[in-house]
Amino acid sequence: MKPFVQEDKMAKQTASKKQLAYDSIKEMILNGELKTGEPIIERKLCESLGISRTPIRAAFAELSKEGLVDIVEGRGVFVSKIRFEDMIEVYDIREALECMSISLMTDRITSEELAHLEEIVERMKSLTGSKFMALDMELHTTMALYSKNKRLAQNVATIYSPIRLMAATAQNDPVLCATALKEHQEILQAVTDHDVEAAVDAMRRHIHSVKEYHIKKYFLFSSSQ
Repeated sequence: MKPFVQEDKMAKQTASKKQLAYDSIKEMILNGELKTGEPIIERKLCESLGISRTPIRAAFAELSKEGLVDIVEGRGVFVSKIRFEDMIEVYDIREALECMSISLMTDRITSEELAHLEEIVERMKSLTGSKFMALDMELHTTMALYSKNKRLAQNVATIYSPIRLMAATAQNDPVLCATALKEHQEILQAVTDHDVEAAVDAMRRHIHSVKEYHIKKYFLFSSSQ
């Protein structure tokens, strides 16, 4: 085998192992297997995933950019804690991105795409907990995709990593689920009416509602420590 062919094969294998490490660690964090503030033991990951430290460390670097892990020099890698200032920043960015995406989507959505969104909301009616939250986030990222602006959709998808981490602390709240469902229905009604202003207002109210919920939950959590 020629040297450049071997190098290309090795590069692809390294990229594949890095993706495996990234996907596996991210899922362990977001499903609660790795808890907030908990150290991530590199050796255990190498053993469980059957890969070396190099792709593990490359995955840590990517997850750090997404705000899911903290790399502390001399101490190791930890699952990121949900800090108050981070939560506020995430929701400020979320409001800007999702209000833009719903505005574009309302003008550009097809009848088939609208039917798909309505089907997601219909499925949410019979769900609670983590399954409800997973569909909630699927709904929002799909709406961003239907804005037909790829860069905007990519940014919305990225911001949902820390949002999913926050949602893991609230997924067993039936009141939050019921409120979110009602607000989603209001958003889709405005989209159905092709009323851009109403759709943006409904999205903004929804994001403010969830933001206020997490602010109150943060203070309740902090006061119990």
